[in-house]
Order: sequence, then C-alpha cells, then structure tokens
Amino acid sequence: MNETNKQKKRNFGRSLAAVPRRIAASVRKFAQKRRWSVTTKATVMYGIIFALVFTGLGVLLVVSYRTYLLGSVEPEKVGAMLAPLAILLLILLAFGLALTLALGGLVVRGMLTPVKKMIATAKEIDTASLSTRIETGSSEDELYDLAAILNGMLDRLQSAFDRQNRFISDVSHELRTPIAVVQGYSELLSRWGSAKPEVLKEAIDAITAEAHNMKSLVEKLLFLARADKKTLIIQPESFHMDELINEIVTETRLITQKEIVAGQIEPLTVLADRALIKQAIRVFMENSVKYSGADGRITLSCYEDGGRCAVVVSDNGIGISETDLPHIFERFYKADASRRRDGGSAGLGLAIAKWIADAHEAELDVSSKPGIGATVRLLV
Repeated sequence: MNETNKQKKRNFGRSLAAVPRRIAASVRKFAQKRRWSVTTKATVMYGIIFALVFTGLGVLLVVSYRTYLLGSVEPEKVGAMLAPLAILLLILLAFGLALTLALGGLVVRGMLTPVKKMIATAKEIDTASLSTRIETGSSEDELYDLAAILNGMLDRLQSAFDRQNRFISDVSHELRTPIAVVQGYSELLSRWGSAKPEVLKEAIDAITAEAHNMKSLVEKLLFLARADKKTLIIQPESFHMDELINEIVTETRLITQKEIVAGQIEPLTVLADRALIKQAIRVFMENSVKYSGADGRITLSCYEDGGRCAVVVSDNGIGISETDLPHIFERFYKADASRRRDGGSAGLGLAIAKWIADAHEAELDVSSKPGIGATVRLLV
C-alpha cells in the first residue's frame, strides 16, 4: 500500500513538473497559427509564468490562512473572512499581470533591437554592397556571436564574388587576343588568300597557333573547374620517381634546343598520382624553357630529403623579382612585361601545379633572383 502511495506521489510530481512545458508548447502552437511576433510570444510567456506563480502562491496563502482561521474562529465565519483576501489577490493578479505584460514587452523589444538592426542591414546587402557588415555591438553574447558568424559568411561571399568577377575578366582578356587574331587573319584570307599563297600560309599558321592556344587555355580552365568542384580523383600508385624524371628529361629534349640536364637522380619509389605529378613537373620545365635565353640550361634532379622525395628544377633564366614571387601561383598572374602573353601562356600552369602539390600534401617552394635564374623544389 505504501509503495502504491509513493508511486502516485511520484506520478503527481512528474505531471506537475510537466505543466510548464505543456503550457509553453500550447502557446507556441497557438502563436504559430496566428503568426505572432517573437516579442508577442515572449511577452505572453512572461504573463503566463507570472500568473501561474502568483496563483500558486495565492492558493498557498489562502489555504494557510483558512487553516489558521479554522483553529481560531467559528467555521461559518471562515468564508466571510476569506472573501476580502481572495478579492485582494485577484486585484493584485490583474494589476501584476498587466504590469508584467507591459514591462515584459519593453524588455523583449529592447533585447531584440540588435536583431532588428541585423534584419535591416541584411535587407540592404546585395551584389553591389557586399562590403556592408552587420554591427556586432560591444556585449559579447549570443547576438554578438551571430553577427560575427554572419559577417564571416559575408566575407567569404564577397571573396568568392570578387574571385568570380576577376576570373571572368581574366578569361575575357585571355580569349580576346586569339579571337582578334583569328578574326584579323580570316578577313585577310577573304581579301588576299586566294591570290597570294604566302598570305594563305601565314594566315593558316597564325589561326592554327591561336586555336592551339585557346584549346590549351580551355583545358586548363576545365582542370581548375573540376579541382574547385572536388571532382578530380587522385589515383595514387607506387612508381619509380627516377624513371619519371628521366622520361621527362628525354621528352623535353625533343621539343627544345636548350640544354636539358639530368642532375642528381637517386632511385626512389613514391606513392602518388603519377600522371598528375608528371603534369606538375612538366609545368616547371616548360616555364624554365620558356624564360631561359638561347644559352639556357635547365637541370632536373630528384633525391631523398628527410625521408621524402625532392624533385628540383633549376634554370639560368631571367628569374622572378621578390615582388612577384609571392603571387606566381595565383591564377592568370603574370609577373612582368617579359612574362606576358607569349608562347600561349595564360598564367594558369603554376596554379595547376600548386593544386596538384596541395592535393598530394606535398611542399612546393620557389626561389629566384632576377637575371640569375629560378629553382623550384617539390617535396613529395
């Protein structure tokens, strides 16, 4: 019997504790149907909480007073003596509820003022005003954190938007020259091509060269687009780096008259995507060939360095200035007048090589002195 009574008391206690949650859920459901504002919802909750607390205290006070009266006066007089107290409590409840709703509304509106400012600022932000930021305020509370997170998101959006605009501008600039050349030689062909064989050959050679340049540009753009979308799949395999180095040296000698030297080459085995590593090294070799003089000398080496494989490409070309060196891996970046559009260069090769190095968690360093040459070191 005692266990049954204890269980009933526990169940009653749980039911009593669940009352505020049920009331809050009912208020939210009721407010959602009527599209109440956050201020109204919070104010109503303040009022309900006050009413529940005051009513509970009032009932406790009335019961205690009634118990006292039953031991002090005649039972038939108890009701008459309790009536003034009940009326007073009802008046205080009405007055307190009105005061709670009024003050609660003011407090909630004051607390939500920063949120309203955020909303107003967010409505003003568009592609023409991405530099606008939400005021964070001085109090480091949840609203401060929310404003900081939104500002960080806006920073990333602005950066992405600026990169997109710069990308479109750079691509337009790179395509404008070959298109203008093709158009010019097409007009030349229509006027003089059939009458002058030398003009015909010159035009065909120029159009073919520019078509090759545009094809190379588009292929590089597609590579970087797939890399940005993370759809490029790295296929690591175990291969001999020394064999790859000798292969690249042989291939490079076939396409240039400049001196290509196989430097220190140690027999090393690495685990990486062979095709991508070869692509990156060829970018370094092509740059060295392109920016070395007629007596250019390019050296390609590979050796062990701290348990990893170091691939080094060095040349005696025109070099890179200290000002330009930090930017050489940026897309479409061209250091100076001597590195402008010649030989079909679009300024994307090193950006591709940098992505390949990062994808393999490899270290990539470039050192250079103008007029002396450059050295690229890839640590895989």
